[in-house]
Parts: sequence; structure tokens; C-alpha cells
Amino acid sequence: MKTIILVCHYFPPQENVGVRRVLFWANYFSNLGYEVTVVTTKKLDSGDISEFVNIDVTIVEFGILKDSVRLVKDFKGNNNKSDKSAKAKNLGLLSEKLRLFKQKCVNPIFGQLIDNRLPASIMFSLRVMFGIGDASKYLRKFINSNVVVISTAPPWPVHIVGMVISKKIRAKRIVDYRDPFSGNHIFSSKLKAVDCFIDNRICSRADIISTVSPSWAEYYSDFNENTVLLRNGFDNNYANLDKESPVENYLINNTQERPIKISYFGSIEVEARVPCALLKAISGRADLEMHFYGNCPCVEKYLINTLGEVPKNIFLNGFVPYSKSLEKMKDSDINVVSESFGNSPSHRGLIPTKIYEYLSVLKPIIVIAGEFSDMHEVCKNSGLLYYSVTQSDFDYSTILSSEYMKSYKYIPNIDEIISYSRQDVAKKLISIIDDFE
Repeated sequence: MKTIILVCHYFPPQENVGVRRVLFWANYFSNLGYEVTVVTTKKLDSGDISEFVNIDVTIVEFGILKDSVRLVKDFKGNNNKSDKSAKAKNLGLLSEKLRLFKQKCVNPIFGQLIDNRLPASIMFSLRVMFGIGDASKYLRKFINSNVVVISTAPPWPVHIVGMVISKKIRAKRIVDYRDPFSGNHIFSSKLKAVDCFIDNRICSRADIISTVSPSWAEYYSDFNENTVLLRNGFDNNYANLDKESPVENYLINNTQERPIKISYFGSIEVEARVPCALLKAISGRADLEMHFYGNCPCVEKYLINTLGEVPKNIFLNGFVPYSKSLEKMKDSDINVVSESFGNSPSHRGLIPTKIYEYLSVLKPIIVIAGEFSDMHEVCKNSGLLYYSVTQSDFDYSTILSSEYMKSYKYIPNIDEIISYSRQDVAKKLISIIDDFE
């Protein structure tokens, strides 16, 4: 049985969407009997991660000056997360101010190139290379063993750590991109040549490149022909889908008296992602409600600037925990995803994790994205596509009419939807790992 070393930044006690992929892999591989080590950046809050992570997993945490090696069970009972010291709170405020500064002043010029995790990643990589520190001693035991190193980004500096570890212990290396580094439309392209140079260095000597959408897999195959598609997916432990799941339904039955509930999940902090035409169409309709779950300052700003207020049938609910969000998705009549329009590989390949979670609750989906976005195909194949909107000035009057909604019948393709589960994706990854000699 192989040893798997997962290198990442996003990991518990963080609770954002970035942790879900690698957290699932850590637990899945460990439960199968693989020896799993997670190499991750030192977190400001060292809460009790044993409620999320299998207790047999080993955690290597690294910072700029030092690192530590602990089993997950050693974190048990650590409740610093809910009882921060004044120093931790001050560091948290400073970190947030630096993040906002980077977002406004650094990213427009340097894109993802300047990253606050870079100093720690470089210093830790040097300690591993020269055999300094507890983590380096721990990793040395894997030299010439049956080991696979998987680094997953963003942020891109974790791939440097993955490269150094795999070279030091002579292990196979998989480079996983949940978002593209070079050519990412969300960030500045002024230094794209530098980004591409780094991507090429990271990818060219890797054994496998994996990424989360067909368009991104096509893009990264130019850096390494051994590129595979490993989707983000949803956790079927929560959805519990099987062959007996309902296969057809109408959006509205004739006795429905409450307003149709349309929901959007996730933060909207970029104006280009605000579904302006949809908001205009829903505003003031007594038979429709629009609910936003997440930090959506751009939505509120747009509504106030154009309508003078937030209409009574549009609700800005703020953040909700992951488990609660799934309940809200299932309670909706239609779920919405909205991304900026564009036809670059980066635009086309963007498939937010919430798309797969929408599929798991078997409710219709409105996709607002560029014409060639991979999201349209995913939702169409699932049988849950309510409508593909490919123009910013789209007229929603027809598809939001009571006649259209009453006649809309959806037939979920259960086999297709289950193939998007994290369980099925992990099985594909295991087959790749087991094929390594």
C-alpha cells in the first residue's frame, strides 16, 4: 500500500470551500488504509481538526522559520479557534488589511505571482533540501519508498514545496490545479509570460497533471501531455444519491401558492458576476423571491444604485455553514450560478464547486456564463439545466413566466450526477496512483 503526501494551503481548521477537495482525499485515502501525510502552511488558529480529519493522518505544518509534525489526534481538545488571544486577533486584523491591500494594489499588476505564502514555502523547501528541522527528518523516512506526492493549488507556491519534497525523497509527483495559475482571467495578465514560465517549470517534469474541468485539462496538456480530468464534485455522504433517487419532477405543481424561490450561493465581490438582468426581472414580482447566501456587497451596491433600495423580494442572507447551505439548496425551486462572460480557456473552464452541489440536490439550475463555458454541458448532461444564459442583456420574461415554469419538467440523469461525486473522482485518482510502478 502506497504512502500519499498531500501538499496544500487550504486545510482545517479553515472552513472555506478551498479545503473540501484535499480534506476529502485525506480522509478517503486514510480510510482505505493508505498512510497519509498532509503538508500545509501553519494556520493562525490551531483549532481541533480531529472533528474533520481522520485521526491516523499526520500533519506537517510549516512557517517561515520552523515546522512541526503531529498526528491529527494530537490536535484533539485544542479550542484556540473559539478563544483567540489578543495577539491572534491583532494578527488576524493585520492579515485582513494586507489581503485587501494585495487585492487592490498588488493583484492588478502582478496577478497571482506575489503571494503571501511564498516566503514560507521557499524557506520550508530550503529546510527540506538541506535536511534541517523536524519535518525534514520525518520526510527522510520516505526516501525510495512507495510514495506519491500530490500538491494542490491555489496558491501556486505549494507546488514548489511538492516539487522539492518529491525530488528529495524520489517520489512520484501529481500536480493538481483547482484554478489555473497562468492565463487566469480573474487576475492581471501583464506578467503572463512569467506565469507561463513558472507553470512550465512546475508541470514539465511532473508525472501527472490533474485539473477540474475539460477546458483547463486541455490548457494544461500543453505543459504536460499526461494531464487528466479530476472534477471537484460533491460529497455523496451528504447527498446520499443512489439508483432509487427520484428521476422526474415538475418545477411547480398546480396547487403551489408560495412564491418561487430562486437562490444563489457563494460570495459576489466582483461586479462582472452580478446577475443584473435577472435581478431586474425578479424585482417587485410577488410570485418570485431571490435569495443570496454569502458575502455579496456588489449585489447590494447594484440594487441600491439602480433601484434605490434592496427590493422586498430579494434577500441578502449572508454566510451560512456548509451543511446548512445544502439544506437551503434543496429548499430552493431554482438555483443560479453566475460568472463573468468570456471565451478564454480560463473563462470556459471555470466550474464552481457549488455547481456540483446544486446537482446533488436534484433541483433545476440557471447557468449564466459565456457561450462555451463547461458549466452548460455539465448541467445539460445532468438533466437539471433550466436554462443557459449566454448574454448579459438576456430577457428573462419568458423563462420566468408562470406558464413556462408550470410546464417545465426536469428528469435528473442519476448515473451522470453520481459520476460527479467526490467518491467517484477519488476512485479515478486511486487508479492513477496504483498504476505508478
